Amino acid sequence: MLTILKLYTKLEVPVTASLATLQQCVTALHAWFSQNGLLLNPDKSEVIYIGTRQRLRISELPETVTVAGSTIATTET
Repeated sequence: MLTILKLYTKLEVPVTASLATLQQCVTALHAWFSQNGLLLNPDKSEVIYIGTRQRLRISELPETVTVAGSTIATTET
């Protein structure tokens, strides 16, 4: 069975606290998947930041996020 999951969160400037919250959400999601016999496949996971060009340019956003112990690179598409 294939399940598609999308996780959205609003990032506030400065993004440090917001990114910590996002990482906690991803960690909790991974734990829930594990407890329920499901897998969160980091090889099929993507991270994208959506915002205005100006906002994205001035924000210090990390190039990677850790999911299930694996590093996920960001993408623009």
